Amino acid sequence: MAQREERLQHESRSHIKNIIRQIDILPSPPAVAAMILSMAVREDTDVRTLTHFIESDPSLAMRVLKMANAARYGRVQTLTQAVNLLGFNAVKNILLTIAVRDTVFREPFSGDPDLTGLWKHSLACAVGAAFLADRNAPDLAELAFAAGLAHDCGKLIMLAAFPDRYGPLLRAAENAQGALLDAENEAFEADHCLAGKWLAETWNLPRPLVDAMWLHHHPPEQLALMGGEG
Repeated sequence: MAQREERLQHESRSHIKNIIRQIDILPSPPAVAAMILSMAVREDTDVRTLTHFIESDPSLAMRVLKMANAARYGRVQTLTQAVNLLGFNAVKNILLTIAVRDTVFREPFSGDPDLTGLWKHSLACAVGAAFLADRNAPDLAELAFAAGLAHDCGKLIMLAAFPDRYGPLLRAAENAQGALLDAENEAFEADHCLAGKWLAETWNLPRPLVDAMWLHHHPPEQLALMGGEG
């Protein structure tokens, strides 16, 4: 019995990691997403560097221009105009949103109510985190936005790994404080925080984003102790 449980645990974790590896075949390469996330949280990223990066990806450039034109009456024809119109930080946040949405919030989940709920939750957390950071630590506002947007990506991995089982589990646990992690570990011997950590490390994301995806359910006092040890 013990050997069977150990085998099932290993199979669940291996399956989750295999799903993460398969993300490499999606149309939006994880390397681009990782670069966007890294640039967005670096303090030395400037307008010229960001503009050149966007110009290197035609699809990305067109989407930024589309958003810029939707924000005003008139015609925005260049990325420099778009950045000047929307603002440097707003463009970085747009890129973060595109990066996360195109890598994990996409087919085969289009139209899935669980996916839609997770996306809305992630955006709300990103906006809320950036708002709080802007009032208390403005230099960290972009990092806070990125962390809020990415923190629950592990749930998308769990949905991909266990499409028939994870959605019902997620819905059953959503109104029970603290029940989700226990339910995940009982069913899969891994939770969405661990799946998020594996994803972030696979993509070589900056350490603050790895921690946001891994540790966001830890209580503040535990995080303080961990910080003291680091």
